[in-house]
Amino acid sequence: MTMRHATGTAVALVWLASCGGSLGKGTGQAGNGGGTISTGLGGQGAGGAAGSAGGGSGECPRAPATNDPECHPEDEGLWAADLPVPALGGDCTPGLTCEIPVGVGNSCFQALGLQTYVCCPAAFANVTAGLMPPPPGGFVPGGTVDACPQPLPGQDPSCTLPLPSTCSVDGVICVYQATFGAGADAGCFSCTTHTYQVRCCLGVWTSGDGCPADAGMD
Repeated sequence: MTMRHATGTAVALVWLASCGGSLGKGTGQAGNGGGTISTGLGGQGAGGAAGSAGGGSGECPRAPATNDPECHPEDEGLWAADLPVPALGGDCTPGLTCEIPVGVGNSCFQALGLQTYVCCPAAFANVTAGLMPPPPGGFVPGGTVDACPQPLPGQDPSCTLPLPSTCSVDGVICVYQATFGAGADAGCFSCTTHTYQVRCCLGVWTSGDGCPADAGMD
């Protein structure tokens, strides 16, 4: 599933921690977790920038100039309001917040406004693609790292984050939950709690509750 800019450039909605490049736009630090959603009805938007028309006007909201350079570079077009956004270069500073334009479809007529995103620690860098998409890394909707995936209590000690490069308890399953929108005063459109699973398959962490046929073959 993809959402596209008004110009037609595709924007991936799937979490891709390996997306490359570094941001060349924006100056200054983004807010420290207290951001809210801009409704796109004019006036002051999140991050102190003037709110854009958005909200059905056909104009996409723009990310404020106060965003940190690590924030996603798109200053027009839309990202899905309830899904992660990849960190450029595959990494970002944990806890950093950004104001990112979001919507519910490909058209800027479906823009919702600006939404606060927070950078999650790279806790799942060693998870390979398996039977399900791996847990997210990079930016998720929220005001603090409380929005990032957290291990459920009472699990095997090997489920502690960050996951190491290899695993030794074959077949162990680890479950994590991410509460998108969590954090002080962080507004969020259509955000819910997401559950992710990883499993140790022949010494390799893979996503999902089963082992793919090629696990451990690399």
